[in-house]
Amino acid sequence: MNSILSKLFSFIFLLPALVFFSGCKKTEVEQAPGDLATVLSVVSLTSPGTYTVGKEVLIQVTFSKTIAVTGDPKLYLATGANQATASYVSGSGTNKLLFSYIVGPNQKTANLDYQGTSALNVVGGYIRGPNGRNARLDLPEVGTENSLSANSEIEIDSQPPTSTTIQINSGLTHTNNVNVQLTLGAVEASEMLIANSQTACTGADSESPLWEDFNPSKPWVLSAANQAGATPTGMRHTIFVRYRDLLLNASNCISASIIFNNIPPTANWIVIEPNLPLFNGIRHTKTTSVALSLAATGAHQMYVTNVPGCAIGGSWETYTGSRNWTLAQSNTTTAVYVKFRDQALNESDCILDSIVHDNQPPDPISIAINNNNQFTNNTAVTLSLSAPGAHQMYVTNNAGCFSGGNWETMSSTRAWTLGQINSIALVYVKFRDPAMNESPCISDSISHRTEPPSCSVSINNGAAYTTTTAVTLGLTTSDPSQVYVTNSAGCNSGGSWQAFSASRNWTLNQTNATATVYVKCRDNAENESSCVSDTIIHDDIPPQSPALL
Repeated sequence: MNSILSKLFSFIFLLPALVFFSGCKKTEVEQAPGDLATVLSVVSLTSPGTYTVGKEVLIQVTFSKTIAVTGDPKLYLATGANQATASYVSGSGTNKLLFSYIVGPNQKTANLDYQGTSALNVVGGYIRGPNGRNARLDLPEVGTENSLSANSEIEIDSQPPTSTTIQINSGLTHTNNVNVQLTLGAVEASEMLIANSQTACTGADSESPLWEDFNPSKPWVLSAANQAGATPTGMRHTIFVRYRDLLLNASNCISASIIFNNIPPTANWIVIEPNLPLFNGIRHTKTTSVALSLAATGAHQMYVTNVPGCAIGGSWETYTGSRNWTLAQSNTTTAVYVKFRDQALNESDCILDSIVHDNQPPDPISIAINNNNQFTNNTAVTLSLSAPGAHQMYVTNNAGCFSGGNWETMSSTRAWTLGQINSIALVYVKFRDPAMNESPCISDSISHRTEPPSCSVSINNGAAYTTTTAVTLGLTTSDPSQVYVTNSAGCNSGGSWQAFSASRNWTLNQTNATATVYVKCRDNAENESSCVSDTIIHDDIPPQSPALL
């Protein structure tokens, strides 16, 4: 009995608490998810098909309950790299919200859907059910039942052709022909529009007659504006192109440029060994390895050869202002030929420069002092010089031609001063030609004397008397070259220079008196002795007998 009363008492005591907790349980049920408005499905109200830029797609979001909308609901759509947004249109007070999506540029998807389960959002407001609680905005998983892509077949394609390219003449930068070939490329292109100006390219509408079927290769003519007035450096011509697909989605204009030039390089010249001096208008070298100096305005390449006409013997190479080269001929006048071309392949005329190659020194060579005289009494002499082909000469009194002189212009005669006196004097010379080939050092000699020779005369071997004017002279000298005999005092007249002889017949010009003969001698160097003399008594009258008295 007590147990029953105890249990009854406990029930009565706990009844208020049970009632309280029972009320709490009821409140919890009112807030359960099943009482919140939830998204049931997302569907397009626009007919299935493909939609491009500017087209509208209506999307309906259906909730489980009537909802109220404030603010700016957005539905974020998956449209490729350029994401899109559908804007709220109407539906507050119903369980169906209507959104409008205007297709923007560069959007593409094969089957339109939202970005994910949380792609429905409200900016500055709310979406609430009839109980005043915020609705659950979770969307069905993308691609599953009741999702947008599962309920609709909407393809979005506002993306123009991609990977657009254009090349002129396979990417060459220059041309000398107004007719060029275009290489064109674009993914999903069905048409193309080519123009000579960006205005014509960007300004063309969808109905422009410039649109034509896409072709990856097309001939084109450069505009007349760029054909005129070309210069050696050329005029740049730009070609523009746009592509569009079957839905008329058009790409931006892209372009390629090429420089048109039909004028070959100008101001062309070539000089072989420009640092060498000119001799009679041409340079000389003693080696076949030479340096070329080249110039051509607007040149991109050059063709150097030893063959006239520039047709063979060389190859096109990058243009440069200098180049080492090997001559093809030796010991003759030879030429190097060159032509130039620019990046448009305009070729200049073939031009040349000539040079004399000579690796042989002047020959034969000679030197003569005073016309090959063997003697002189003067240090001032005249040199006679010969060296065919010589341009310069080096004269010196020093053996070997290493010092004592200077290179000077070649001359066939040269005044010179001997370096030795009263001895055998030598003069040395070497020659060189315009190619700087030097001859051996050669020399000539001459005997220099300034002292007069001794000289004496004896009449009839020193006899004191003679009965005839015909006498014999005995002559002596230290240098038997010439002698001057006269009957006139001082040896200034009355005789002539004769080859020296130790004995000479002579006729006295005084009779029956003391007769005097005068003599002077000179050597090969024309040094004269003093005037010497000898006397003899001429008597051709016999003695007479005394007179008889």
